[in-house]
Amino acid sequence: MKERFLHLLLLGISTTLSADIIRLTDGSRIFGNIKKVYKDQLSIETEFTGLIIIPMVHVDSYETDTVKNIEYDENDTTKGKLAYTIEETIIYPSKDELLEQDSAFIENDLAPIETKSILSLWEPNNNHPSYIKPVSPWEYKLYLNLAKQTGNSDKDNYRGGGSVGWERDGVKLLNYGSFILGENNKVNNEEEYVVGSDYEHPKALNDPSSLYLRSRWEKDRFEDIQNRYDLAGGFGYYILDDERHVLRSRLGLAMRHEDYQKESDKDNTGHGLEIEVSFKRKANIWGSVYSKVRYNPSIDEFSHYIINQESGYEIPFTMDETLKLSLNMGMDQEYVSHPNGSRSKDDTKYFLRLGLTF
Repeated sequence: MKERFLHLLLLGISTTLSADIIRLTDGSRIFGNIKKVYKDQLSIETEFTGLIIIPMVHVDSYETDTVKNIEYDENDTTKGKLAYTIEETIIYPSKDELLEQDSAFIENDLAPIETKSILSLWEPNNNHPSYIKPVSPWEYKLYLNLAKQTGNSDKDNYRGGGSVGWERDGVKLLNYGSFILGENNKVNNEEEYVVGSDYEHPKALNDPSSLYLRSRWEKDRFEDIQNRYDLAGGFGYYILDDERHVLRSRLGLAMRHEDYQKESDKDNTGHGLEIEVSFKRKANIWGSVYSKVRYNPSIDEFSHYIINQESGYEIPFTMDETLKLSLNMGMDQEYVSHPNGSRSKDDTKYFLRLGLTF
């Protein structure tokens, strides 16, 4: 009875102070809001020092001034206040707990619960301390770049696109698409559409080697491309893959088929090898740098080849846990050693775009 009276007295004092109270084994006291007790650690938020995490071996006793979620004994749970000591703990259940259970009769004084085992404690309307938010395997990206020039000439340029990525246990799937539309003095001078997909599957979990398959379709009105199909597949290997760096190599076979808008141009199909190296220094506070180079020589004649290269710098701006803005600047280049007809060997595009990831 004396211990019960002492606990009630301590609760009354903490109520007056309007704060949870902790007494440490060295005799010092800490006032604040106990956020959780879990895995032999107590977390308390104070007005002056913020969040403090204290090992329970240094805690002699504590009392809560507000209602908490409490797990005790063999995973029994309740809501209420408690007074803890090393020898014994008393829980004072809240009437809200009985109201949630649709109890027909609410006692004026709820019977305290005596226990020697507090498994965990956490604030109402929060998840259990052991809860881990599931990570979605999906990632969505959108970007748009608008440019306009007036004066001696009126120019409009619209570039946009997006991607849908999925990743789990090393298996990766990326579907993407983009468009470029341009006008000069209200005359269409640029029109390009791209859709593609990239699939990668590791040989085993955490294995640096993998199999991959990719496809790409393109239409470019002003490059005389009605349809261009790329299909490739082979082996990949991660030379580096840590928290800050990713260096991947690929070796495979590739096929490209082109249909042209001009009836005088003959359709073209080529088969070749594919060698690719990609590098990314993962994002930190200063952003991330990435580069990818793909070399496709013809099997029949190695002097005929295509080189694709994309390099850029991405600066992230975090909005919240689910939405992220980024500024992306860089260069996208394609070099064809033997282009069809009068087309240029080099097709280089520079970009500056704002992206949204969610």
